[in-house]
Amino acid sequence: MSPKSIWSTVTAFLILNTSISVLQAQDFTIHMKMGDGVEGTTYYVSANAIRRTTPGANDVIDRIDRGVIIYIDHRNKVYKEVSAAEAREKIAGAFANMDPRKKAMLHQMGIDAPAQLTKVGPGETIAGFPTDRYSLKTGMAQGELWITQSLQFPAGYYRDFNLLSGVAGPVGDSGKVAEARGVVLKRSMTGMMGRGMSAGGSGSATETAVSIEKKPIPASMFEPPAGYQKASGEKARN
Repeated sequence: MSPKSIWSTVTAFLILNTSISVLQAQDFTIHMKMGDGVEGTTYYVSANAIRRTTPGANDVIDRIDRGVIIYIDHRNKVYKEVSAAEAREKIAGAFANMDPRKKAMLHQMGIDAPAQLTKVGPGETIAGFPTDRYSLKTGMAQGELWITQSLQFPAGYYRDFNLLSGVAGPVGDSGKVAEARGVVLKRSMTGMMGRGMSAGGSGSATETAVSIEKKPIPASMFEPPAGYQKASGEKARN
């Protein structure tokens, strides 16, 4: 799994929402970098949608107002739409319907264990925003998160979209993680495959917000690019 895939698969539960009263309906864009300085994920956030753009990976758009997730495959110039309800059913059923022997193996490895999130104390100021520092432990990884309370995702994100946009397999109790409230501006994780991690899953990776822009985002950012064809089946899968 590439480093880009890490954040594509875990971002949905590592980015946490805050109260509706903060920055209500104000668009913002978060630019991240990996620990080695390579460009990371960019998040475009509006009142009704979130777009995640990661170099080397498909873009993902959560249309919270429409109840759909849009996966954009730039290589093939196609896109795929999946309803949030359908995605939730697939995620819930993936582990429940798994072969009992495989399920037992994952359980023995602790991959199905609930997430544990603990507040450590005040964190550093990142991209101009104060943060609180948390320790995080899931069945897949452990590390630290720096979360600001000064930004929010749309209120419906955690109700309908949490753990949907690119999560593959059990990653722990998302509800427990969401208790922290806020937006993750830095994450340092160990135990998952990615940059600096071996095929066995050991190693570490860090991603940090380097700038945050508060300005209107064009509505076209939350739509498939002009000329892209709607796909079905296996195409445009993130």
